[in-house]
Amino acid sequence: MPASAFLPVMKLKRREFILASIAGLIGVLLGDALLYEPRIAVAVSRVELRFEALEDKVRIAQLSDVHFGNPSPVWSAVEVVQGVKPDLIAVTGDIFTDGDELENGVKLLEELSETADVFLVHGNWDYWSGADLDRLEREAGRLGVRVLRNSGLQFRGDIWIAGVDDPYTRRDRLNRALMGSSGVKILLAHSPQIIGEAEGKVELVISGHTHGGQVVIPGLGPLYVPLPKKYRRYVAGLYEVNGTYLYVNRGIGNSFLPVRFACPPEVTVFELGPREG
Repeated sequence: MPASAFLPVMKLKRREFILASIAGLIGVLLGDALLYEPRIAVAVSRVELRFEALEDKVRIAQLSDVHFGNPSPVWSAVEVVQGVKPDLIAVTGDIFTDGDELENGVKLLEELSETADVFLVHGNWDYWSGADLDRLEREAGRLGVRVLRNSGLQFRGDIWIAGVDDPYTRRDRLNRALMGSSGVKILLAHSPQIIGEAEGKVELVISGHTHGGQVVIPGLGPLYVPLPKKYRRYVAGLYEVNGTYLYVNRGIGNSFLPVRFACPPEVTVFELGPREG
């Protein structure tokens, strides 16, 4: 048999191999986007910052955008928070997508409050979900969780913890939250758009809301960032704006579609300390 007779068979096998490889790659990508990232993965981001007015170190763990009602690795994230042994836990809004998930919201606060002092601000979905936030706040008070609606308090002699109500739905009143403040001012806000007012007024803003874009195309960036145009550059991670640090957490859950890609859920651990020398 001439060698040329084998060419169609070789071409067919090569084409089958290529098609099988493409199908396998698609399967891996779908598994990551539909299962691993939105339901299993929890990344830990560590941020170290120094401030002149701090007298001693403090460790803050942040959870954001849990979105009960949609699948998420929330209880794995709680274990991560417990494991880092924080001095303070910041929960920066959007606990709910479904307002009927109130009991899970209370359970979350209960488990966190057994670990450290918990401070909570609301996000847009907490309002849109129809959750009974008054009841949530009563339960939070029973657990010793501080809900900050445009208010603040002295956490330590050198730290003021402020929290604004959701900036995305224009419920924020920063001046009220900073009234009487002293020391290093740490602001909790669901949406990073608060930086437009907070820059230069506080040392650190801890926020969420964006989910890091939730679906990020390598080389192109996120498909969608739910912020006014002038703030869309604040997608995820650490920024410095006019002397104020802003951190945007990617969140634990997801809204609308239970999909994440190249954007795993995140717990942030802040290690804050005094400037040396």
